[in-house]
Amino acid sequence: MGPKKGTTSKKAKTGAGTSRVTSPFDAERFSNLEQFERFQELQKRKIWPEKQFDLTPDGQFRQFLVAMDNRNWGKLLNPPSAINVDLVREFYANSMPIHDEPYSFTTMVRGRALGFDRDAINEYLGNPYQLEGDDGLCPYGRELARGNWNVQAMTEKLLM
Repeated sequence: MGPKKGTTSKKAKTGAGTSRVTSPFDAERFSNLEQFERFQELQKRKIWPEKQFDLTPDGQFRQFLVAMDNRNWGKLLNPPSAINVDLVREFYANSMPIHDEPYSFTTMVRGRALGFDRDAINEYLGNPYQLEGDDGLCPYGRELARGNWNVQAMTEKLLM
């Protein structure tokens, strides 16, 4: 009498149906491979923390300090000194649009969407910028939208 044949099924022998398709990147942190590759490139770069300013209220730049205070932009003068470079790299890796997508001013950090448009920045500063008019444009944007600037003449004047 010969040896008994095993009773395991073909599925068990080949592992069919038991393995999951694994992504070559962390799908919680990156929505696609291109963003993960951008993150890997950013890992080769040094991240510099924001510059801290120590300006005295009665010093040479007092008018600048007054202007910053009037706009509630003090956070820009003294940003947080401790940063998590891994989160910064993840922010920038996910912020760039993929292929021909429009720029959305939204990124993903640790699986959470994070906006960095004008409204989000103004909310962070504690002074939401109120646009005048119904066109949704700032004064510069309004001038630009008119389209009556002679860009060629300005370019020639500036480059001469």
